[in-house]
Amino acid sequence: MKRKLNIVILITGLGGILAQILILREFLIVFLGNELTIGIILSNWLILEAGGSFLGGRFFSKKREILSFVVFTFIFSLSFPLAIFLVRDLKLLMGVLPSEAITVERAFLSSLLILIPVSLPHGALFSLSCKLYSRFFKEDTTVGKVYFLETSGTILGGFILTYLLLPYWGSFQISLFLGLLNIILCFSLLKFKEKSLSFSFLRFLTIIFFLIFSFSLTKSEAIKQFSLRKQWPHQRIIYYKNSIYGNICLTQYKTQFNLFSNGVNLFSLPYSDIAQIEELVHFPLLFHPYPRDVLIISGGLGGFIREVLKYPQIERIDYAELDPFIFEVAEKNLFSFIKDELKNKKVFLKNLDGRFYLKTTEKNYDLIWLGVDIPLDLQSNRLFTEEFFKISSSKLRKEGVLVFKLPGSLTYLSKELKDLNSCIFSTLQKVFSFVKIIPSDGYNIFLASRQSFVSSDILIERFKEKKIKTHLLTPGHIKYRLSPYWEDWITQQLQTGTKDVNKDFKPLGLFYGLSYFGSSFSSQVNKILFKLKGLGLKKISIFLSLLFILILLFFKFKPKFSFSLFYSIFSSGLAGMVFSLILVFSFQVLYGYLYYWIGVLVSLFMAGLAGGGLTSSFSLTKLKKVFLFFLFLEFLIITYSFFLILLFDYLCPHLEKSQSFFILKSLYLGVCFFSGFLIGAEFPLANKLYQNKYSIVNLGYSAGLLYSADLLGGFLGGILGGVVFFPLLGLNSTLLLIIILKVMSLGFLSFSQVEY
Repeated sequence: MKRKLNIVILITGLGGILAQILILREFLIVFLGNELTIGIILSNWLILEAGGSFLGGRFFSKKREILSFVVFTFIFSLSFPLAIFLVRDLKLLMGVLPSEAITVERAFLSSLLILIPVSLPHGALFSLSCKLYSRFFKEDTTVGKVYFLETSGTILGGFILTYLLLPYWGSFQISLFLGLLNIILCFSLLKFKEKSLSFSFLRFLTIIFFLIFSFSLTKSEAIKQFSLRKQWPHQRIIYYKNSIYGNICLTQYKTQFNLFSNGVNLFSLPYSDIAQIEELVHFPLLFHPYPRDVLIISGGLGGFIREVLKYPQIERIDYAELDPFIFEVAEKNLFSFIKDELKNKKVFLKNLDGRFYLKTTEKNYDLIWLGVDIPLDLQSNRLFTEEFFKISSSKLRKEGVLVFKLPGSLTYLSKELKDLNSCIFSTLQKVFSFVKIIPSDGYNIFLASRQSFVSSDILIERFKEKKIKTHLLTPGHIKYRLSPYWEDWITQQLQTGTKDVNKDFKPLGLFYGLSYFGSSFSSQVNKILFKLKGLGLKKISIFLSLLFILILLFFKFKPKFSFSLFYSIFSSGLAGMVFSLILVFSFQVLYGYLYYWIGVLVSLFMAGLAGGGLTSSFSLTKLKKVFLFFLFLEFLIITYSFFLILLFDYLCPHLEKSQSFFILKSLYLGVCFFSGFLIGAEFPLANKLYQNKYSIVNLGYSAGLLYSADLLGGFLGGILGGVVFFPLLGLNSTLLLIIILKVMSLGFLSFSQVEY
């Protein structure tokens, strides 16, 4: 029986991480790949798991553990694939177009509602596992052993999902297979010689569910196609693939083909905006006196390469796409001219991240095109930062030009549109001596170079000499588009915009992109975020310092130990969630394929939490100065925050190079684990201190009180860390804010009346 229970608890932990990561990945597609929503989703998962744990611990009698465990396993197993279906159907239910953004508030509420039937029962399974274990084995260390087994399942699940399941199976296949496995384990638990009606009914249900899951698994492809028709209404699904880099979907609506990556439209064919493609290609090629080698980073399909190939002096076109399936789907399913473009002897395909390629290549280029239109997530924002522009500048030849476009208008620029364009413009000016903007109706073309740009007359002369055949580009059109009037107009417009600079670890370009695109933040939330942005770390620090002094004055410089301990665990919970989000976000900034690695990163952080908690629990009997050790851990969290600042400021830029990738990979694994370990180590010590101080015998009371503080901190850390701290304050200021909060914690504890 013990071995059977161990396996059941292990699979429970494994199932939890599979559900968490797969549903998170599905949400990322619906939320257009916006990684900042990860904090919202993880916060909702956390609070619901806690609610389920409370439910399972309080409201089920000791005589019904097996029945309760089986029922909650049934609910979890059925809800998991249902949640995947609901996420894919979410925009249709909301009345939102597939390519339209969802506001932060709606993202919070929708993820909360969809996760309730998954996270709540899974949380209850932990408490019920503890009851089952204690009923059969009567061991004092029951909670610790169950926690260890479930966490081991979580770690195992993270690696199995990442390396064994995701490369071969889809979300429905994985969820249905897990359900089938859970049903088999439930049946093994119900094999006792109980003849009660409830046991007999559950045995019957188990057989029914086994047949349902078995049949559904054989029909998983049909279920997937049905869900995709809901996700992409009125469109025929030609190709759908969850690769290690993201989600690729090719749809057809009448005669138009649309290729989506993580929910974002990459291009549509036959392309309707030939003018945009011609301007984006020909203006920079004409500005350069003799372009030979060019690089395209993403978005090169759809007629772009064909226009570049019209210049006979072009010797080489390097085209980098992170996901190789983009090339595969284009070659197999799209028009013949796409295949001809990709197979041209001058075109060299690079199946790797464009930024990583540019950072590590020894080649230099005459032109570099960015095929990303707007920074809507960290993966795209990293191509609009000061750090990336410096990389680009170092790889451009003397008269080389960097080219990209952003949303624009020739009639009216809203505040959001001005700020977006101004932010990227200011960032370019930090790196390049000459920046030119060609405004248009719907988009602005940005050109940056170390050399000045020639006049429109010279451009027209070059255009005539080369005899390039175009549909809409003419000498008159060139003269009009490059007239001094439009250059003065756009310069004047952007003068009233922000002067913020977009950086890797302070992605303000992403914030402005989301503010503009589809009203990702409602007007009320937008106003609040802009006010918070205006505060900055300095004003927030002053406010927190004054708050700290006022609290000490309120307690007459003798704060209650219960308050100090509660605040300490609250701030640690917040710090833990912020640490995990920072590691997730920074990995995406540096390497761009978080979609693949998120299972490993989250699993290791949770493993660290468990490892720290278990280490502290087993060390309690040996520790004589528990309070001093607790203070040491508080100080260690502060020191660790400083270490992370140094790590990302000085070490990571060097480790972004290919030869250092293994070092960075190992470093990330270690840092993820240690971040969780530090936070997890505090909880058992805090619980012991609280019991000793107030002579509390009831372990559940003190643990529940401190656990609520930990959850509240983690919940707020997830919401604020993803939506406010990281994009508005930046990585360094966020970590400095954590340091201030933990220094306050040390202060409160030091002023408390406790015997050392």
